[in-house]
Amino acid sequence: GPQTMALNSAADITGFGGAAGGGKTDLAIGLAITQHRRVGLFRQNGTELVGINDRVAQLLGGRDAFNGADKIWRFRRYDGAEVQIELGSFPNVGDEVKYQGRPHDLLIFDEASNMRESSVRFLLGWLRTTDRDQRCRALMTFNPPTSSEGRWVVSFFAPWLDRSHPRPAKPG
Repeated sequence: GPQTMALNSAADITGFGGAAGGGKTDLAIGLAITQHRRVGLFRQNGTELVGINDRVAQLLGGRDAFNGADKIWRFRRYDGAEVQIELGSFPNVGDEVKYQGRPHDLLIFDEASNMRESSVRFLLGWLRTTDRDQRCRALMTFNPPTSSEGRWVVSFFAPWLDRSHPRPAKPG
């Protein structure tokens, strides 16, 4: 279904939208656990990370791999790869700078339509790896924007979403 298509997408930046309960967060966590090594998983506000943290714990079978002080999951994956998932937030303008210089091969912006475009674009600058065998990508999940500030997501993905776009993109 749609989650598998997104998981297997060759896109550098994948947008995945839908209603509440549509599997957006599970897609994000599944991608982090199975395909990447250094992950930054962001929500606008830190309190919104509780549900994500609980779901990671459920999928990993406990919280032994979680450092609550640093908000980082560290574990060895089924294929032997060491995985680090850093949970973060940037509620105030400028908070995104605290993640500067920390490379991630996967950046997840969960509920991107609740985030500032400038913060997301800044953090995309740290999407990189020194491991030539590791793919880099970003995932933005979102519900339809609830404010004018969140409409940037629609513009960002307009070539795929807007049928009247002057340069429409193909699905995928």
